[in-house]
Amino acid sequence: FLFRMKGTKTIGVDSSANVIYKYDKTHTTDSTGTVLLNTLEWDTYAISIDESLTGYDVKESCALPQPRSIGPAIATTTTFFLVPHSANSLHVAVLTTEGGVIQNAIVNVTRIGVDTTLQTTLCGQAFFSNLTSSSDYTVTVSLSGFSTEIFTNVDISGPTDLTLTLTPQ
Repeated sequence: FLFRMKGTKTIGVDSSANVIYKYDKTHTTDSTGTVLLNTLEWDTYAISIDESLTGYDVKESCALPQPRSIGPAIATTTTFFLVPHSANSLHVAVLTTEGGVIQNAIVNVTRIGVDTTLQTTLCGQAFFSNLTSSSDYTVTVSLSGFSTEIFTNVDISGPTDLTLTLTPQ
């Protein structure tokens, strides 16, 4: 399985003024879907896949949504769950105000002809596939003990990521 991993630290720009990242590499997992990276510097890393090349979308990423911060001398594991690629999808991550994941939140996605509800997983995420490209979706997130959050005019075009924060009541 092929994926790209890019940090946020930069080392300058090229002759066309494009940013050059200190870490921006493509990796391939072994037959078990595992890759071990021993020499990462502290940074915040985003891991992505080319859906059209792999035929898959990232359904969820545990333990925290992307990007992932790695501190000095820290060993960490990131697990991805993949699903067959959908031209238009919505990946929702629901967090506390402190940045922790919220399990079992109810996420409702609506627009004319669409009304789909999912519960966030142990990783605090919900994945909606096979959606129509449109900018008039409404995403509502609720959980007992938190304020309900409603986001209107959500634009879903291709694989779309949305990170939402719930505030305790």
